[in-house]
Amino acid sequence: MNQAPHCSQRLSPWATPAVAVLLSLAVAGCGGKPGLASYGLVPDFRLIDQQGQAFSGNTLRGKVWVANFIFTTCQGPCPRMSSQFRTIQKQAGEDSALRFVSFTIDPIRDTPTVLAEYSKRFGAQ
Repeated sequence: MNQAPHCSQRLSPWATPAVAVLLSLAVAGCGGKPGLASYGLVPDFRLIDQQGQAFSGNTLRGKVWVANFIFTTCQGPCPRMSSQFRTIQKQAGEDSALRFVSFTIDPIRDTPTVLAEYSKRFGAQ
C-alpha cells in the first residue's frame, strides 16, 4: 500500500505571532495618508506691511500660507529662516498659491522702511 509521506515539520513558536504582526503592518500600510492636525483657526489680525500698507488676516483667508517670526536685528536663526523661506518660495514657483509671511516680533525697531530693506536683502516678495 502506498502511503503519502508523513510531514513531521513543526512550525516555530514564533511563526504565528510573526505572521500576525506582518499582516497587521500590511493592513495598516494600505490606509490613506493621515490628515494634517488642526490646531484651530488663526484669529484675524491687522498689521502694517513693509510698504506701510495695512495688512490683515483676511488677505490670507482661504489660502495656504507659511509663517515665521523674525526681527531684523537678529543675528541667530532669523537670517537663516529668511534665506530658507526664499529658497522654498523659488522651488514652489512664482505662480504658486502658497504664501510666505514673516511677522516681526520687534515692531518698534522694525519699521516699514527697515522691513523693506530686510525683505530686499533676502529677495522676499
